[in-house]
Amino acid sequence: MSDETRNLLEDYGVSPVPSDERKGWFGIGIVYWGSAVCLPAFLVAGIIAGPMTLGSAVTAYIVGSVVLAIIAILAGVIGAHTGLSTGLSITYTFGTRGANVLQLVFFFASWGWFGVQLGFMASGLGDGGLAFALGGAVPGWVLQILGGALMTLTAMFGFKALERLSVLVVPFLILVLLITTFRVYSGGVSFAEAASASVEGAMPVGVAISIIISSFILGAIIAPDMTRYAKSTRAAGGGMLFGMLIGFPVILTLAAIMIKGAGGEPD
Repeated sequence: MSDETRNLLEDYGVSPVPSDERKGWFGIGIVYWGSAVCLPAFLVAGIIAGPMTLGSAVTAYIVGSVVLAIIAILAGVIGAHTGLSTGLSITYTFGTRGANVLQLVFFFASWGWFGVQLGFMASGLGDGGLAFALGGAVPGWVLQILGGALMTLTAMFGFKALERLSVLVVPFLILVLLITTFRVYSGGVSFAEAASASVEGAMPVGVAISIIISSFILGAIIAPDMTRYAKSTRAAGGGMLFGMLIGFPVILTLAAIMIKGAGGEPD
């Protein structure tokens, strides 16, 4: 194994990240941009924006993101200070036994998120893009095995791989989202009418804010898993501001604009 490969695989899972491998705010924040550009985020954006006006939906996105950013900054500063992951950092507060219980909770929550992402990917590709390209649906179990293996492989390489992947892929995904939105409205759909469209009995803004927070609270809590690579607490806070307070609502808003133009159906 070459030194470069060994260095990429080393993620310091049980020890503090060395100071010479720490990152600035952009490297931390871009990973959170990458986590925001996902199908579950589009679904949540659509569930909220579909029945209510775009302005009300964007208000919910921003307020929810502010709450998440505050939590992520507070948790992220701990990661930057200790250089340790969430699982190890919480031992200072809850002790070894308490940390073991919380790590078990984090495991099942992350496992569920993994399953949601994998299910969306398999159904979206199997019945959507690949079905269109190949002329028939691809078995879901095939895509689940392949997708699960790829997601696991990325996790094995850890933060370094996520940062490099996000820098390359996030701009491309945003471009695809913008092009898709342009195509939706180029068919004669009026942006003003789509943005103001709502249905009777739409959820209150407070409920929408609760959905935003509850859907992505885990990502804010486990911020130390990313910010342990921050070269300072300021870099950790800046990264969380860039990723959670700016990136998250921007992606949700772009998705909502697209979904409103498509008739308000989140799928």
